[in-house]
Amino acid sequence: MSYNTRQRELILEYIKENADSHLTADGIADALKAEQVGKTTVYRYLEKLCEQHLVRKYRSEEHTSELQSPCNL
Repeated sequence: MSYNTRQRELILEYIKENADSHLTADGIADALKAEQVGKTTVYRYLEKLCEQHLVRKYRSEEHTSELQSPCNL
């Protein structure tokens, strides 16, 4: 069973607002730190979004995981 929490809503909204950018989980966590969204929450929710094919994970040249939104969220 899946449910939306305030943190998930903030993460999804951040991804939508930055849809033209390549994002990292750490970058999202840093941006939402003031909203008390933890890094673990960001990583877990992004994995769910990947499983649902709403975001795509890939490795950059710097060997960090980055995300790209392949569909309109």
